[in-house]
Amino acid sequence: MRYSINGITFNVEELKSVKLDQLKESSILDAHLFFQPVKAMKPILLLKAGDIVEAEFLEKYKTQNIESLCSLPLSAGQSNYQECFSRFTNAENEIERQIVAQEIVELFMNDFYLENENISFLSYSKFCFEYFYSLPTKVATNLSSKSLVLFSRAHLCASLGIMTCLVNKIVDPAFLKDFYNVIFCMDIGLLDEGELSYSVLDACERERVSHGGIDFLKNQKRPQREIDLFINHPRRSVAILEKYKSYFNSPEIIDFIKYHHEKADGSGFPDKIPYDSITNIETFLNFSDFIIPFRSIDYFIGDGRSIIKDAFDSLEKEKSREIEKKVFEKYNKVIIWKQGDAA
Repeated sequence: MRYSINGITFNVEELKSVKLDQLKESSILDAHLFFQPVKAMKPILLLKAGDIVEAEFLEKYKTQNIESLCSLPLSAGQSNYQECFSRFTNAENEIERQIVAQEIVELFMNDFYLENENISFLSYSKFCFEYFYSLPTKVATNLSSKSLVLFSRAHLCASLGIMTCLVNKIVDPAFLKDFYNVIFCMDIGLLDEGELSYSVLDACERERVSHGGIDFLKNQKRPQREIDLFINHPRRSVAILEKYKSYFNSPEIIDFIKYHHEKADGSGFPDKIPYDSITNIETFLNFSDFIIPFRSIDYFIGDGRSIIKDAFDSLEKEKSREIEKKVFEKYNKVIIWKQGDAA
């Protein structure tokens, strides 16, 4: 029997049984999760690949005495990020660490720019979340419960931030962990008391594409509260993350968040700071913010083109975006080199 559920098409024979106690609380799923109480019944989609497994979810099905669910594995292959990053962390000196970092960059480019048809980008972003995320669980689960779009985007942006550091030969493990958590939380200031409004989310995407977020909210005659929330969310994100500064090796890195909506000409927000007043590392947040859209991500095998390659290619054609293009220069050198290898 073949089904199409919420854009996921599969044969029922592809579903695998997974024990409930095998699902790790606060982990990111690398498979779509279904419930099929009777074999002849259409499976019910519970969680999509990339969603976080919350304690309440596990408790709900345990209290119903349900021991197993059905999973649809996302990846037909496995990349070796665990082994590479283990050697990276345990390297005896920076020279060795740089060598392993180059291996990781090559692996990433092979998987997601040269289009490995057996791998999903989720295999990399899930690994990064498990390896680098060090904040309290409640920070991630609160983000997920209030906005799945922001949660999905958070771990994609943060995992891309790790690769941007490696491409730029920044290889200090403690800094990478701090940097991951900073990018992961750069937009938590968008969350007000309730769920994120669709208007603010739409403004975020317009700002990402064309720097038009503020004008959009004003033209839509949105409440001043929403406009202020949008403009000041970098400051709000910093204020929220300051509460967790004890989880950082270098808490001053939290301030990087303030600059991820500034522009080269000083016309950005919230403080209109020009490019020459921002350090190169701080601009890495701008790069992740541009590459990853504000929308639900549907992961699939071979999704590197839709998540990474198309965005990289479009950035090359941009006439503005000086900050992001400056960061991309190092990626482009790797791309040219890898394309030469593939030729």
